[in-house]
Amino acid sequence: MYPISQTTGRTNLREITIDDVDAIHAICGNERATEHLSFEPRSRAQVGQIVARSVVSATAQPRTEYALAACTTDTGQLIGYARLAAEGQQAAQIGFALHPDTWGRGHGTEVVRALLHKDPS
Repeated sequence: MYPISQTTGRTNLREITIDDVDAIHAICGNERATEHLSFEPRSRAQVGQIVARSVVSATAQPRTEYALAACTTDTGQLIGYARLAAEGQQAAQIGFALHPDTWGRGHGTEVVRALLHKDPS
């Protein structure tokens, strides 16, 4: 599926673009935001490489990785980065990081709900 756009409540997940590097770096390069994640803060160059790989993988067939921007529905501001990666036929891995300024407002719950949404059609 490409492109992805999934809205739940106040949060929209959409495909990331190269233009999102600075906003994603503001999260993935933030010591506070990465404190409880599986990686140390990343440099802007590292985030740029991750975003570039993710943009390419978005159109792969079959698609096995969904790297998405989490944005507010009212302003469209990027507040997080979410990832769903299929690992073979029996497992998948999800993860997300939100900018600390948005913590405690339910955006994380909405991101997970959007990642797990199954289209009824």
